[in-house]
Amino acid sequence: MAVLFALLFAEEKHATVEGKVSYLNGAAAAGVQVILQLEQCDCASCTDPAGCTCCPGLTLTLTSTEGWYTISVPAGTYSMKVKAQSGKPYREQGIELKQGVVVVRNIQLN
Repeated sequence: MAVLFALLFAEEKHATVEGKVSYLNGAAAAGVQVILQLEQCDCASCTDPAGCTCCPGLTLTLTSTEGWYTISVPAGTYSMKVKAQSGKPYREQGIELKQGVVVVRNIQLN
């Protein structure tokens, strides 16, 4: 019981961003990078986010085969970048993430 409480308490300290990434034709975007970066850091503009070491505020995940992603991060204001191997990346700034809240961002890539 104590372990369950500890896990629930730990989860409440984070915010979650989730959604589906697809292409304009409706096809799921599988294996696409979804990057969240604390806005006080400047890693969101890195050309190699997986290798970025400038600050601990960078979080990276890949979409599933169906295009779904989920990222849990500490509360804060974030920039999001979604980057496929080809095409123009999606960028969004000023995403306010609050503790215990799930924010849905479904994204279509060009």
